[in-house]
Amino acid sequence: MLVGEHIADYLRYFFEHWTVQRSRLQDSIPDYIAALSSPGALRAGFDDYRATTVDLEHDAADLAAGRSVEIPVQALWGESGLPAGMDVLAAWKPFAPNVFGQSIPDCGHFLPEEQPEALLAQLQPYLSS
Repeated sequence: MLVGEHIADYLRYFFEHWTVQRSRLQDSIPDYIAALSSPGALRAGFDDYRATTVDLEHDAADLAAGRSVEIPVQALWGESGLPAGMDVLAAWKPFAPNVFGQSIPDCGHFLPEEQPEALLAQLQPYLSS
């Protein structure tokens, strides 16, 4: 078993390597560990990655059939997160032609914990419209 009894160590690796504002995440780490220590929780998370091939097949079929999300879609990501350096909006455009958004500065993967004020400033206008 990859993680087994080492859930805390497994998660701490990501918190250490995927964040910019590590100190802002410290108070949330026990909650993440508790939630992902529940029976089946890690399996559900891993299943998301196991489904990548099927997801890509479905995406290709939707594109071929001309299906897309037509409502405005807001995409937000950490400036130093996994999509750093990618044109995120261009990647989403074929699936959601009305996509808009931006990176959150000084932020890694965990937007709500690392930059809650900046995230809220981006979400409020969209959710209020």
